[in-house]
Amino acid sequence: MRVLLFRSLCDTGGLSTWMLTHGERLVHHGTECSYWFCEPSWRLPEFERTAPTTVAPMARAMVAVRDGRYDVVHVVSTDPIAELFGFFHPQVKVVATNHGALSEAWSSRNCFARTAVSAAQARMDQPHTDLEVEAIRNGVPAGRFAPPECRSDGGPIVAFVGRTRAFEQKDFPRFTRIAKLLERRGYRFWVADPHGGSWKDFAGKGCAEVELERWEQVPQEAMPGFYRDVAASGGVLLMTSRFEGLTLVPLEAAMSGLGTIAPSVPGVDETVRPGITGMLYALEDSDASVAERVVRWIENQGRDTSAMLERAELTRADFSDERMTQQYLDLYARSEQRVHREAAHLNGDAGARPDVLVRRLRASRRVRAMACRAVARDLANAGEPGLAWRTLRHAISVEPRVAIGRASTAQALGTLLRIARSGLGASPLHGKSTAP
Repeated sequence: MRVLLFRSLCDTGGLSTWMLTHGERLVHHGTECSYWFCEPSWRLPEFERTAPTTVAPMARAMVAVRDGRYDVVHVVSTDPIAELFGFFHPQVKVVATNHGALSEAWSSRNCFARTAVSAAQARMDQPHTDLEVEAIRNGVPAGRFAPPECRSDGGPIVAFVGRTRAFEQKDFPRFTRIAKLLERRGYRFWVADPHGGSWKDFAGKGCAEVELERWEQVPQEAMPGFYRDVAASGGVLLMTSRFEGLTLVPLEAAMSGLGTIAPSVPGVDETVRPGITGMLYALEDSDASVAERVVRWIENQGRDTSAMLERAELTRADFSDERMTQQYLDLYARSEQRVHREAAHLNGDAGARPDVLVRRLRASRRVRAMACRAVARDLANAGEPGLAWRTLRHAISVEPRVAIGRASTAQALGTLLRIARSGLGASPLHGKSTAP
């Protein structure tokens, strides 16, 4: 079995960590696994050390898939161009996984299976597809994280891990306000941000200026030590996210013996076991109320070494990377799609969905159409008129006004006409696949 793990951008966040972990386990099982990105990041060497890794335009990836180089293509469901792999269904099994945002791009016509990284996310995504959205929870490498062996000197550390500039999702300003309320207790504050950041990014964002002992870009390989240092201080991880897919942060922290104070929202409440791996609070709770929870946790459990070991062991058992990959392998090996029993009710009530996810779903059509139009241009320039024409037609079906461009822009119209002329009469897939 030849598996391609694809994403447009090799970014620095948790999604790339998931791809890396899953790829490592696939290789461990003897599966032929490859990575493909259209754009790199400073994390690219981690992938290159794990499995064959390609950084090249989507046009080349489509040709490689069309020509039969892979049996399974596993993508992020909200990637703006990954849906183009659906042209090659059912000859190639396309698996689309939801990591925290809704998508309407995938159905039984262009996708073999749909999954989500949490049960809550699967429920939210279900109304947008006729396939059963299967929940396969993220896993964390058990050997990478471990509790500290001894306590450290200094005051307890309250830590934030994540993209501080992801304002709508992570709500870093709230972390600063809560930290300000805790400042007089002698606590220290650390921030690990994969994208880096500084106070200049937060003018007018409702932050409270608090002294941060560390605010830096911590490489992924240094994160186990970061968590251990916070745990050894008797501190805690504080999350302020408004929504998540299934965040890895509290899982990595728990495996390092560190507790987490987090909001009870989808994608977070499935990762924190109250009283053992952390505490949950309601999103509408006041900053002062959350600060009280932080104090209570630090005073009661911060330096309890037996509790550290217990939360590490429970998390290893519940969120095993081996279990995660085995579930995906079982899915890859299946021969039949799983169609949702209530497919007739598509686009109905999706349950409790954060408003921001609904807004992003509506806005995603423009991004998808623009991205697919650019791929069509690349395919035409690469001498692939059939694929170029098919991709252009797909972009128009997603958002006609965006795909066609402004009528006053001669260059855009010229590009579209060139693709159309080159594609007329050509088989969309050169006879090697069946279009959806």
